[in-house]
Amino acid sequence: MAWAKKSGESARDTAPADAPRPQPQPQLADDAAAARPSPALGLQRRLDAAYGEETRKWSARRTLLFILATCGGFWALVLALLLRR
Repeated sequence: MAWAKKSGESARDTAPADAPRPQPQPQLADDAAAARPSPALGLQRRLDAAYGEETRKWSARRTLLFILATCGGFWALVLALLLRR
């Protein structure tokens, strides 16, 4: 059988070499060039339109207090479990 592998050869050794692909080159944008639309920003815009102004955002103070409370609670639990032994 001509196609059978010899002992010690892997599929990588017997596979034909792929042709090298040309590397993409950076191009300078001019004023007429359009930016590629971001899927993430598009999703955010659609979600904002779907929910409207009904959702309220937390203030920075409230966010900071939430982070401190949850992280502080976690580390207090870890400390309590470590001291319990």
